[in-house]
Amino acid sequence: MADETALARRYRMEINTGAEATPAWTLCPGVQEFTPKVDPTTQDDSDYEAKGWKKNTVTALAWSVEAKLLHKYDPAAKVFNPVHEKLKKAAKSFGSAALVHLRYFDRNGAPDAHEGMATVKWEPDGSNDEDLESINLTLTGSGELEEITNPLAGA
Repeated sequence: MADETALARRYRMEINTGAEATPAWTLCPGVQEFTPKVDPTTQDDSDYEAKGWKKNTVTALAWSVEAKLLHKYDPAAKVFNPVHEKLKKAAKSFGSAALVHLRYFDRNGAPDAHEGMATVKWEPDGSNDEDLESINLTLTGSGELEEITNPLAGA
């Protein structure tokens, strides 16, 4: 086995722009930074038999994705990218309208692929007159983050 360091830009994120029963996976363009996270909730499980050493048990898991996007715009049609608009709209919604169905995976086909539902936090980064418009995006998991078969496996 050859050892090679993976590149940070290996992730691809897609948003379901179709229905739950018939997903239409659409690329989220403009990703500059991508950080998937799984955070455990731990509870102290110490007892006398531990001889003074702390023991912890994981009782829940929470997942999220933090990303920075370059906000894509079509100057001819005068519209923003439809995936970006879906994310922005979800960030301003309540209940099930606030959820997006997403998946992310290794664009080289490695078996690192996940899918789930998440709420959206959409924060324009602020800029000066020389900057490109960027968005800080936080997707907070709502329910299980499922491991899936990488859609590019074997491609």
